[in-house]
Amino acid sequence: MTKNAILIIGWPLLIIGSIYLLTMVRGKKTYQMIKGSLLGKIVTVFMYNMLIGMYALGMVATFYLFCEDEKAIYIVLPAFAVWFGGFIWTLKTLKVFEAETKKLTGESK
Repeated sequence: MTKNAILIIGWPLLIIGSIYLLTMVRGKKTYQMIKGSLLGKIVTVFMYNMLIGMYALGMVATFYLFCEDEKAIYIVLPAFAVWFGGFIWTLKTLKVFEAETKKLTGESK
């Protein structure tokens, strides 16, 4: 039952987080201002690396939950918590990046 709850919550959160990352970074004017620069390329690599890591963790955790018994939960939940902390840190970093870029370019909100 706990496995199902983890999967029912985890995969939608992963998909919604991916959509949010893609729309937050790629859809903003900030990215349009820097897309050809080295900074824009770094942000793009950072974003895709985050997405690849998110889905790799999701697939491995799902496989492990189905292959192992109840002890898998004690490994998957802490791994998910660490990933979620990293995801929040990434979102905060991208927000700061956006604010700094706007300050540097002189653009207001």
